[in-house]
Amino acid sequence: MLLQIQNEKKSRILTDVKHILVVEDDRNICEILEILLSDEGFQVTCKTTGQETIETLSKERFDLITLDMRLPDMSGNDLLHYFEERIPSTPVIVISANTNLYQTHSQVKAIISKPFDLEEVLNAIVNF
Repeated sequence: MLLQIQNEKKSRILTDVKHILVVEDDRNICEILEILLSDEGFQVTCKTTGQETIETLSKERFDLITLDMRLPDMSGNDLLHYFEERIPSTPVIVISANTNLYQTHSQVKAIISKPFDLEEVLNAIVNF
């Protein structure tokens, strides 16, 4: 029964492939998320700075963004304000060690604390 549920879940993901932007300055975490999400049938683009994120968003459209709040060149809060102005319908999942300040943003659909469980991230994405 559990295998059937897992297969149905995976089938649902694969039939409705989403393009996800992962914004994370730690390249190891970015790579782990890219592998995990790609294995689940998602198209994944990783960016490690706020500026790269803004440049990418000017050229591509995404169904979901995962966002680390501490980036080397700007705060995640600044990016959240940018998202609200430019892409207000795109949901955001915050993945950060500091998660207590971001629930007031309407685009934030989930907040996941670091260190995180990979299954928790996948569940948040599948259920947004």
